[in-house]
Amino acid sequence: MDNAILAQKRQFYNGRENEMLRKILKQKKITAKQLSEETGIHCSTIQKYSSGQRMPTVDNAKKIAKVLKIDWWLLF
Repeated sequence: MDNAILAQKRQFYNGRENEMLRKILKQKKITAKQLSEETGIHCSTIQKYSSGQRMPTVDNAKKIAKVLKIDWWLLF
């Protein structure tokens, strides 16, 4: 995905919940704290991603995706 597409998605996103991340965490029964420990991303940052307050960077999306065994672009 190129930067222009990501920018458009971020603009559209504008505070909506990251439903995919929430669903996957719930499905896999993983807490934000557990994901934080496995990725090295601060727990409050994970919570902000799943609540829609922030969008993950590509690097963080890749870290999360690796742990959750999903494609990283699903988080956008």
